[in-house]
Amino acid sequence: LFPYTTLFRSFIDDIGRFSDKRISLVRRSYGDHNSFNLHYGLSYFDTMITVGSKYLATASNTAAYSELMKQRSIGFIFGLGNRWTLENGFTFGIDWFSYAQPLLVVDQDSSIINAIQDQGAKQTLQDAFQASLYFPRFSFFKVGLGWSF
Repeated sequence: LFPYTTLFRSFIDDIGRFSDKRISLVRRSYGDHNSFNLHYGLSYFDTMITVGSKYLATASNTAAYSELMKQRSIGFIFGLGNRWTLENGFTFGIDWFSYAQPLLVVDQDSSIINAIQDQGAKQTLQDAFQASLYFPRFSFFKVGLGWSF
């Protein structure tokens, strides 16, 4: 489909991957019987960075280490959206914008960095890991379906 898919996949495999899972406890404040709402609350972030082959190639004894750098943190979420509830309890919503920010690191594991022999690669991974600890997360146009009871 996309002519450069192989090129980008190769580039990403060399550098690594970033994944972020969030669990949030959110409160929504509505206007005067309006669907528009402001939402805010607490979030738990579970972030994993998979180190790519470019960096693993410079590591010694990678069997002793995980290729993942993991971090868990707690922070807040804030956003704007709309929610509509039909008479049968069916709920449809759109969060137009949300901003989530990790504040407190609960747990982290970056032991793979110790196995990297190339100092430039080691510094790049350390910088990426440190930046990701408190990097803000933005979301646009999240669609939600539900049932209210």
